[in-house]
Amino acid sequence: MSGWQFREVRVQVATRDNSNVFAVLLLPLLCAVGFLGNILVCIAIWTDRRLHTVTNYFLFSLAFADLLVCSVVMPLSLLVEVKHGIWTWSFSMCLLYVYLDVFLCTASIVHMSVISLDRYLGISKPLKSRNITRTMIIVKITCVWIITVVISSPIAVAAIIDPSNILQENTCNIANRYYMIYGSTFAFLIPFIIMAVTYVKTTSLLNAQASQLSHKATDKCNGNGLRRTLPKRKLRTIRYVDAL
Repeated sequence: MSGWQFREVRVQVATRDNSNVFAVLLLPLLCAVGFLGNILVCIAIWTDRRLHTVTNYFLFSLAFADLLVCSVVMPLSLLVEVKHGIWTWSFSMCLLYVYLDVFLCTASIVHMSVISLDRYLGISKPLKSRNITRTMIIVKITCVWIITVVISSPIAVAAIIDPSNILQENTCNIANRYYMIYGSTFAFLIPFIIMAVTYVKTTSLLNAQASQLSHKATDKCNGNGLRRTLPKRKLRTIRYVDAL
């Protein structure tokens, strides 16, 4: 091996070690902060009836999914990083790790897209959103979790058929290209488009409502609103006084 190649290998190893140390130091902090924050959100929504709203029910479900990520997936990721990415456990543990990672992360993304859509509908159609019952909310949240199962299940089936789809050369991660395309489309691209479109429309609706309110306030300050609110007799009296 030449000196240039030897130095290149040393640089690659050093870079990998530095990134590994950074991940090992950062993951415990993220686990602790995420676990504490999400469990506080769940407790607050569960105990305070004033927080029992449509959006907060979705936030509770989202916080529960993120809580599982911080308590199950991220600790396993930390153990893998400590061992420099080498998987030393069984195939069943690898399957559980990969599936929970995909399932819970997909659940978080789907929840966020549904919350953005719910906020847009609440602003654009406020009367319909007020008539939503608790049963309808439970049905919507159940549908979110069913969609999550549909998106995340194919990788588990593919891994059971062929373990090399997730476990190769002592590394546990998704190795199926078809599922990478499928998961990226349905778990990231489509929810991102939904969130982007709904937030843009929500912002435009809020700006339109704010401009309408400002125009009404300006009309009242200029006296134009006086003609709409006062009776005709008072308007005639005002005109007569102005004429004098």
